[in-house]
Amino acid sequence: MITRRQMLQSGAAGLGACAVAGLCAASLGAVGLGAAGSDRLPRPQGLVLRHLLTGERLLVEVDGNGGPPAASMAGIEYLLRDPSTDQRGSIDPQLIRQLLEVAAGWTPLPVYDVLDAYRSSARRARASLHHQGRAIDLRLSGIASADLAASAAARGRGGVGYYRSADFVHLDTGAPRCWQG
Repeated sequence: MITRRQMLQSGAAGLGACAVAGLCAASLGAVGLGAAGSDRLPRPQGLVLRHLLTGERLLVEVDGNGGPPAASMAGIEYLLRDPSTDQRGSIDPQLIRQLLEVAAGWTPLPVYDVLDAYRSSARRARASLHHQGRAIDLRLSGIASADLAASAAARGRGGVGYYRSADFVHLDTGAPRCWQG
């Protein structure tokens, strides 16, 4: 049987990252990990965001629609601000909903380690969904980044980039697409 790691490595050699992620997601679902709506594992009632540059943490609860309550968005926007300028930007609530959905099969209270999120105009080296508050670079505590990327890509929402050498995943609310960096 081919392992997830072998599939991801073969993806770097020619298979598209999304196709590889789809194969990985099928493998994950077969063992009960990462499968949305799994009866074996509880659905998260929230998540914790931990910004690695600032050391700040925030518990984000879930509203009745499975997303962040509107009242929580100010705290989320503060935590995900550009730490180089201390400037806050509007964060897309769908981005937080994606984080909740991606971690649903692994843990009842996922802890995301945030490397980068909102980028202010001072950091506009190129066009990026980070500037619009629609992208985040992160890791999921206790889960391999390759598995996180595969689970996110299997959902077919937004962009998923897997950066193996830096060990992080980029998620965004743009058009569905996958890549490896």
